[in-house]
Amino acid sequence: MPKLIEDARGRILAAVRGNVRKEGWEALAIRRIAERAGMAQGTIYNYFSCREEIAHAALEQDWEGFRRAAELRRESGPRSGEELALLFASLREFMALWRRLWDEGLSAALALGQHYHLKSLRVFEEDVAAFVERALAGRKAAPGLDRRAALDLVSLAFVHRSRVRGFAYESLSPIIDRLFEAD
Repeated sequence: MPKLIEDARGRILAAVRGNVRKEGWEALAIRRIAERAGMAQGTIYNYFSCREEIAHAALEQDWEGFRRAAELRRESGPRSGEELALLFASLREFMALWRRLWDEGLSAALALGQHYHLKSLRVFEEDVAAFVERALAGRKAAPGLDRRAALDLVSLAFVHRSRVRGFAYESLSPIIDRLFEAD
């Protein structure tokens, strides 16, 4: 009878978080994950098929926590400019935690044709778009602009610029104000 490991999935994901953040994508190996989680290598495969799936499960779990926190902040009622600034700051913090996965893992995923990374990026883009849309719900697009296209531009800028070290929301704010009339 197999040994029952309490919260094996959680232990695996915790081991991956520490590994990817500290040592980078290339150092992520099933053997090292198993050692850190205190289990046999074969046990890992009872829960995940490969290291990419494990890494992205950890990332998505953290993203869900980010989404819940961002939603709570949004519900506290800041105005759209403040809400966007908070969203961008939170997104930058999240991306900083997972920078090594994004920077190193994306190249590896694309080279190997793996879908986990691209799926996560699409989920982020869709979630950020929903946050941006809600934050700008009370503002009209500037005359002559398609609202959906303007929202898409702001959302993509949030996702991609949040990965850039030293980039500040204040650089996006004037652009957003030109795309959307102030409250």
